[in-house]
Amino acid sequence: MQSSRGKEYGLDVRLTIEPDAWARPDDMDGFTPKQIAAWENDEWCYVSATVTLSLNGVEIGSATYSSLEFDTFLNTNDDDEITGTTEIDENTIWEYVGDELAGEALSNAYEFSDAMQAWRVANPTMFELIEAARESA
Repeated sequence: MQSSRGKEYGLDVRLTIEPDAWARPDDMDGFTPKQIAAWENDEWCYVSATVTLSLNGVEIGSATYSSLEFDTFLNTNDDDEITGTTEIDENTIWEYVGDELAGEALSNAYEFSDAMQAWRVANPTMFELIEAARESA
């Protein structure tokens, strides 16, 4: 599932939510038997959320957060009695990790930019070499 989240700092921001096949609930993580059974019945699942920044259609930075609960999450008390449900959708995921991931993706974009600039200095194009030769003549 992908959705545009608008623009930030002039960059296009996209949220991608994908199933996280590696994550599993465990009672040692504080999940109750009913919550684990609901997961086994596909009432809720784990997802990974990725925020990607792009400029003119070119992806320049991204960041991912995994093991997020998604869909209809069963709320229980300490006695494993059902107390309600919580609907977790893409907007909830965005509210939970969106700003953090966007900031990390922006940091990654700056690192990418620095790396590209260093590569360009180390590997000038023919046009840049010709221009440098003209300027020094």
